[in-house]
Amino acid sequence: MPDPNVNSVAQAVEFLERGDLVNAARVASGLGDDPDALHLLGLVRCEQNLHAEALDLFGRSLARRPGHPHVLANLGKTLKFLGRNAEAVSAFNAALASQPDLADALCELGELQYRAGDYADAETSLRRVLTKLPNHAQTKLWLGLVFKDTGRPAEAKALLGEGLIQARAANSKVKRFVVSGRELFICDGFVAPADVLAVAACAKSLNFARREASLLGMAPTASSAEIPATPLMERFVAQLQGAAEELFPGERFRPERAYVNHSIYGDAYQVHRDLSAVTVLYYVNLVWEPNWGGETIYYDDDNDAQVVVSPRPGRLLVSRGAILHRGSVPARDCQEARLTVALKLASTT
Repeated sequence: MPDPNVNSVAQAVEFLERGDLVNAARVASGLGDDPDALHLLGLVRCEQNLHAEALDLFGRSLARRPGHPHVLANLGKTLKFLGRNAEAVSAFNAALASQPDLADALCELGELQYRAGDYADAETSLRRVLTKLPNHAQTKLWLGLVFKDTGRPAEAKALLGEGLIQARAANSKVKRFVVSGRELFICDGFVAPADVLAVAACAKSLNFARREASLLGMAPTASSAEIPATPLMERFVAQLQGAAEELFPGERFRPERAYVNHSIYGDAYQVHRDLSAVTVLYYVNLVWEPNWGGETIYYDDDNDAQVVVSPRPGRLLVSRGAILHRGSVPARDCQEARLTVALKLASTT
């Protein structure tokens, strides 16, 4: 265990790596204008979704130590997250001027070049990453998309397949539970970070109506909106269906309904079973504090709670529809609506 009284950058790094953001920030803040401490505190603020503060801290770090490639790369990532892509490109180029083989900066730059339609430059940047790191999964995915959009389907298929397998192996975690003989999977890391952001932006833009009831014949107690027929969301629904088919090998499904649930303090859900063969639930919110509630609770056939799932951002729940369950609504002190994508799947096997 790190000693919380030792104010050093190394100790702050150890706290950050353990996920202890409070102590990481406390230690880094006590080191004044040390450029490493400012950089690390900026990383903490990114984890806390305080990106404006992170930009200021990265800028202060660079003012004291100009041209540091890793600070410039993290500055670029933060600008990219905020949609300030032109500034992000400048930051990544500055990082690469100092360290030409910095893989993270090259991959991020290649993604932005791809999104801007600069396919030749994107291919150059991404190939440079793979020269140094042949198994860099995210780079394979972006380069595969470059190949796909420039008329090279065979090369695209190969790279996208390799990248998806490697990315999932590196980042995904799956926990399996059995409730009254029926399987439930909690999946983290299945959804790429770029899709997490894009799906959240789409969901927040929808027009919700109060029409959801957990049980037939009840008055609506929460709101929802149907999934729009956009390329992003159609691809996302297909990805969720693919996750279900991967977790239930040998079974195939077709979508019955895909929609976004919207609940706030004062709404209500009841214990119920779904009519679908399999239900996939995806937690949309980019930030969710433990005290905000919103857990999904699964019950055995005797109505005894067996599994409680926190609404962690980007998390998937894949379960047999016949498991008794209930969604919880946000707590009184939560100012956010709880957003979940629900996909109901029918069996075709």
